[in-house]
Amino acid sequence: MRAKNGKSFTVRWFALAALNEWFSETEFVEFRLRVAASNSIAKNLYLSAGFTPTGTNMRRAIERA
Repeated sequence: MRAKNGKSFTVRWFALAALNEWFSETEFVEFRLRVAASNSIAKNLYLSAGFTPTGTNMRRAIERA
């Protein structure tokens, strides 16, 4: 799969794997990400890399009189 800017899904997945390897040698215990609901490419990438969705952010504009 290729993203709009030309970077391949595989390259990004390996970059995440490299980050995981580096962080595994630190005191950090987890990654946390915020992904836009409309960004299916990022959601699929992070799911394939082992990330788990933990919730959904929702919003609504305040109507003014």
